[in-house]
Amino acid sequence: MKNGVTRRRWLAGIMASPIVIGARFGSRAESSSTAMDVHLDGNRLTVSAPGFHFITGRPLQRLKDGTSVNFASQLSLLADSVVVARGIERFSVSYDLWEEKFSVVRVGRSLVAKSRSSVSHLSSAEAEIWCIENLWLDTAGLSPKRNYHLRLEVRVEERKEDAGLFADPGINLARLVDFFSRSARSQQSAQVLERGPIQLADLKSSVRRGS
Repeated sequence: MKNGVTRRRWLAGIMASPIVIGARFGSRAESSSTAMDVHLDGNRLTVSAPGFHFITGRPLQRLKDGTSVNFASQLSLLADSVVVARGIERFSVSYDLWEEKFSVVRVGRSLVAKSRSSVSHLSSAEAEIWCIENLWLDTAGLSPKRNYHLRLEVRVEERKEDAGLFADPGINLARLVDFFSRSARSQQSAQVLERGPIQLADLKSSVRRGS
């Protein structure tokens, strides 16, 4: 029993570890002042951040070289530095050299899912918006009057073994935490945006367009 408690505390400590806002893709950093709007439709919490860019730097160059790039995104709600709810998606982005447009496909088996799985003929900004707006988390059971912090993370899969985290029928929590914390420590291929404190009771219910 003691070992089990220690393990749970270790995992909670990793998930609550500080994440640097504005980690870099190559030479470009995301400004911590980028606006993140929060939407609540029933128990489903989504965000929009048109100024949040992650198809930049080295990932963008890889795309223009004809290589598809996989991005793992996570939306986390934290209370007292502990993650109380999360939503995770994985996207594969490709670039059409002739049309100079981007395509996005949701891949793997994620913790959350919506109906549409792909989109094409987009600018880089439109592709980024589509990825973010197809990420959500479930707030069921959470106190509407408690103060929370919201964290949006998008990270590039740099290694082939990273794909196994999301392709497995069941996502292993320890491996998932390791993926995000490893990327945060290296300060590479990561973009992070935070907002808070917020209260669910203050969020206006909004119906988002189907995507």
